[in-house]
Amino acid sequence: MKIKRQVTKFNSLARQRNPLSLSLSRHESLAKTARTSFANTSQFFLIGLFLLATIASTLSLLIPHKAQAATTLDFTELATLSQAAAQSSNQGKILNTLKIFDGKLYAAYGDSNANTGPIDINTFDLGTQTFDGSQISVPSESLGNWKVIDGKLYTTTIDPTCSGSCPAGYAVYIPGEGWETKTPVNAEHIFDIETLTGTDIWLFGSSGGATSTAWRSTDGGDSFSVVQTRENEPGGDNTERYYWGAAMGGKMYMQSDYSGYSNPIQIFDGSTWTTGTTIPVCGTGTAARGPNPIIFDNKIICAESNGSIATFDGTTRGNQDGYSNPAYPTCKSTNTQIATEGNLYYAMCENDDNSMSLIKSSDYLTTFQTFEGLPDTATSFAIDPTSNKLYVGTSDSKLYVSDLPTVDTTPPEVELTVDLVNGAEGKLSATATDTDTSVTSVKFYIDDELISSDNSSPYTATWLNYLDEEAWRYPEGSHTFKAIAFDEDGNTTESTEVVDLDPSEYLPSITAEGQWQGVYGAYSMTFDETQENIWFLKRNESSSQEGAGIEIGRYTIASDSLETFLTGRDDGQDGYVRGEAITYSVSTGLWYAGCENNKMVLNNFDPNTETVPQSLETTYNCNDNGIVIKADPTGTVWVTPKPSGGTTFAKIDSSRNLSYIDTSSYVLTMTLNNQDEPVILVGVMSESGIDLEIQRVNSDDSRDTVRSWTPDTFYYGQTLAQGTTDDTYWINYLIQDVPEIPSLVEIGVSSNVQTHYPVENALRNTLDSIKVDGHDNNVWGITFGGLLRKYDPTNGTTVSYPIPQLLTDPTQAGEKAHSSLLIANNGDVYISGNRLPTILRFSTDDDSPETPEDNPDTDGDNIPDSVENNGPNGGDANNDGIPDSTQANVALLTNVVSGKATVLELGENCSIETANTEAESSLGAPDAGFDYPNALINFTAGCGELGAITTVKLYYYNVTDSNFIVRKYNPNTVGYSTIPGAILSQQTIASHPVTVASYHITDGGELDIDNQQNGTIVDPVGLGVTTVGAPNTGLGALADTGNNLRYTIVVSLALITIGTITLKRHKITYASGK
Repeated sequence: MKIKRQVTKFNSLARQRNPLSLSLSRHESLAKTARTSFANTSQFFLIGLFLLATIASTLSLLIPHKAQAATTLDFTELATLSQAAAQSSNQGKILNTLKIFDGKLYAAYGDSNANTGPIDINTFDLGTQTFDGSQISVPSESLGNWKVIDGKLYTTTIDPTCSGSCPAGYAVYIPGEGWETKTPVNAEHIFDIETLTGTDIWLFGSSGGATSTAWRSTDGGDSFSVVQTRENEPGGDNTERYYWGAAMGGKMYMQSDYSGYSNPIQIFDGSTWTTGTTIPVCGTGTAARGPNPIIFDNKIICAESNGSIATFDGTTRGNQDGYSNPAYPTCKSTNTQIATEGNLYYAMCENDDNSMSLIKSSDYLTTFQTFEGLPDTATSFAIDPTSNKLYVGTSDSKLYVSDLPTVDTTPPEVELTVDLVNGAEGKLSATATDTDTSVTSVKFYIDDELISSDNSSPYTATWLNYLDEEAWRYPEGSHTFKAIAFDEDGNTTESTEVVDLDPSEYLPSITAEGQWQGVYGAYSMTFDETQENIWFLKRNESSSQEGAGIEIGRYTIASDSLETFLTGRDDGQDGYVRGEAITYSVSTGLWYAGCENNKMVLNNFDPNTETVPQSLETTYNCNDNGIVIKADPTGTVWVTPKPSGGTTFAKIDSSRNLSYIDTSSYVLTMTLNNQDEPVILVGVMSESGIDLEIQRVNSDDSRDTVRSWTPDTFYYGQTLAQGTTDDTYWINYLIQDVPEIPSLVEIGVSSNVQTHYPVENALRNTLDSIKVDGHDNNVWGITFGGLLRKYDPTNGTTVSYPIPQLLTDPTQAGEKAHSSLLIANNGDVYISGNRLPTILRFSTDDDSPETPEDNPDTDGDNIPDSVENNGPNGGDANNDGIPDSTQANVALLTNVVSGKATVLELGENCSIETANTEAESSLGAPDAGFDYPNALINFTAGCGELGAITTVKLYYYNVTDSNFIVRKYNPNTVGYSTIPGAILSQQTIASHPVTVASYHITDGGELDIDNQQNGTIVDPVGLGVTTVGAPNTGLGALADTGNNLRYTIVVSLALITIGTITLKRHKITYASGK
């Protein structure tokens, strides 16, 4: 064991899940989505077919099971089981299950549908290689299971030969004594037998009529009692049955099967009954036997009728669709036998040319060894470890035998190395060798939990500590890291090391910026044009209205205040649409996506009137699609469903007209480039198959190809983002269930296409969305597992930031886990998710404090250049043609109450020394007659000459109320007064409505708060709105006349500090008819 503790550069990954749980069901779902989309677009049908073929061929190569070279066996026919051969039906002749016990081979057969029986048990002597003759005649129409309990061999009367509910039970063989038939219960079927304690006996089946029944004996079979039943339809038909029971981990599991019902797993832990998943864990077997599950790797495993292998770990049902037979990559276990021998797993499966193979796994279904040469009629098998022989039963009642390769008993050698970057992430590697056979895989564990499995040398794994439900997955303290090497014959060796971890010291500075009540969080966010507010969509859980599933929220960064607007409608308008589903247009306001009657609907929200004046129904289906909505600087809104929106994308102009642009190509996703022009990613049919193209959309809706390339494998682009230079784009992948597919691709416009692996091999770490930091070209993303990740393309390193609470949860938002990511112009990263009850901010200030050189203040007004340069109108917020960052008499402020841009402009004879906005509530007393929805501005200015006079202009962006009165606050008297002669006007600057207040002030005059002719002016001022019913006195009062809808919430989250915020909730009014 070697351990290194230096910092290394590598692609840090999160915990990996067991490959056994990986299935192709999601891939089939993706293919189905593609089929649906292309079927709706007939002119693109050929591309659809090609995409399906491409995806199918790609996925078939990505089944995570490494196959070894197949071994061809040489079989010899031994004998025919005469009693089976004499059966009247083909089903009855099948040897459906073989079992070796006490030097004999037992074969089950029969046909309950054909009512054959009784069934003779004719044992095959492994020593003489001949049948012994009938040992007992069992009163059943078929036999299909063999179970050893307390040193005895049992088989049940699956379908008793008596009619209906009648005496039934089992046949039991006691070594040294012989066979005996027992019928202790009245039953119509008994499909399975099991033991929980090792001495008790359980029977599973039906007692007649419509009742599934389980019986238990605790006295060696002398008496049985009913311990569990299930009946969905009293008086119904007799097809509700327990087809199986399985004991695992000290618990008994069973599940009733009845067509049309989703019955729960029923679980007995020795004293208490509970229920679990309603997903069917095992099927019903065949006409001759039940599914006969086995226990392997702490899982219940069943061979299904569709050829897949079902797995159940006590909580979750998974499945495995095929095995890696090199010649036949889709070998299916279609109701065929599966078995274990020691720590080896075997399954008989049918190849796609109808030939049969035997599959062996020595490392918990990670890799498989294939045995070929089996009879094409093979239906069952048994392995005799004492002679190392494989016995095979067939559909025509025959027995065959073959020698198996010599079993290696020498374990492999393995040495683990742990490279710790810190207490929150690290890399594991192992060297593993075997002198006699090959190493099949190395599995890596932390505290006995499997985190990764690697099938080829060099054997490596990466791990990432993370916060889940407010606790570290691997908390501070000692933890055992382990690597186990497996060889072909199941021999294992492990290497371990105990390591002390302290992850908390590596927690990054992530600040909670907003907080609201309820379970659902912001699944989509956008900035307004000034980046002073974050608008977001969140799920509304509490509304009783039908279809009231969405709330719009506005988080004002400067004031840490939050408003939400309930969008619920009786017509179900606001169905949930995932993706980048909200945007802000400078000409038409806020747009967000909803769903009505399976059609995407684009809703225009006016925050000033709190109404939806326009709802536009699109031609796009909701289905499982996401959406990208982005507004360019002209106010045009661009819309692209993803990943299956067909060949068109849409736009909404400044008059709110919706139109479509047909590309004749498959539109995948969209972004705005560095020039704020719309750019789309499309799939284009070519001679080589499918090419991908990045196309720029021009002002006349024509498109220019920016970059075209043929990818190694087709993929759906989840997110398209441009780098800091025009030469680079980034794409991440949508296909999230195949860890081998890389998650990030760098597209050079005039250079190569490069694949990066910052988040490979772990579903928890597949990037849900990406954004590029305009400061340093880092690619930021949120993973499906709830991690903030920063990838630096200059050195190929990834930094992971655990989020201090569960970010996303698929059970809380349909069937998807969604998150949202924003990057501000100053480099701050904002994140949230459908489960996170807050907006989190990761600030560059937190990561590395800025110096004056990093963020200069050229004009000396104490407002950094970066703030003023990013203000409205390209950094010229007062529209005088001069950048505000170079004018000492102009300051751009973010209003602490409204969150909107507010500009202070003085005459050129004055220089602003300090300036800020203050809420009325922060002053010495409230104004009894007025409210200040746009705060008050407090400034100090040096004007040089004693008694100087200057003009004050206040610009309030996106404020249109004409009922304002310019008011002044005097902290010396703790009173308010109206400023005489103040003028209010309306302007439009860069398409924004702006309210401008102007007045004159004299150094040392009545409005100068310091009351001295000293060349310095101090002036708190604001726009007041008369409070209804309140006296317009102009004097301060001690009573608080604030909005009674406003209240404060303070919530503590583990490991982070959350500020006090103000929350308002409103109800939106929709336009007539929508």
